[in-house]
Amino acid sequence: RLQFKTGERYATSLVTPMGAMYMVADTSICKVLQSEDEIYLRSSYELSINDKKISTNAVEISIRSI
Repeated sequence: RLQFKTGERYATSLVTPMGAMYMVADTSICKVLQSEDEIYLRSSYELSINDKKISTNAVEISIRSI
């Protein structure tokens, strides 16, 4: 489980069939906006495994009532 908060770094250890890993999510942006008929989430973050940067990511999710 990872947590995303603007400007914060979250670290966790994962145990996989290939061995243990140390994973870090370094969040640059995490915004949640909520209105009467929509919830909008935007997050940008970098993932590192065993102190090696593996990806830069961005996610946007919009949930609207119909």
